[in-house]
Amino acid sequence: MRVADLVAEPLAIAGVARRERTGRAAEALEVLGLQPAADFLHRRPGSLSGGQRQRVALARTLVAAPELILADEPASMLDASLRATVTAQILGVQRVVEATLVFITHDLAETCGPRWPEGPRPPLRAPFDRSPAAPVR
Repeated sequence: MRVADLVAEPLAIAGVARRERTGRAAEALEVLGLQPAADFLHRRPGSLSGGQRQRVALARTLVAAPELILADEPASMLDASLRATVTAQILGVQRVVEATLVFITHDLAETCGPRWPEGPRPPLRAPFDRSPAAPVR
């Protein structure tokens, strides 16, 4: 399965047209820093770094616009510098889609450290709403 298919899967389940799914998947990847998206859409997840894989998972969340995000050890396999970035991006996605976030971790520094919750904020700019079929502006 390619990155484009993984990111667009929630939209496919919701019955969104293929062309729109690809465009929304590309936009979500761009928003999360996988730029240009065209360089990532046709790749397989096994060819991506750990941080890139995490961003692909976040892109799936972003296009789905869920009411609840369950993040179970989302940064546990990443190095410290990337961990802070991914945590900030999770918070950014949570704010954009206005979802409840359940963040599960065994690393107290991840939840109580200086980067939580006032850490770096990702440049999320695209409006996403809860309707899987809603167009991205």
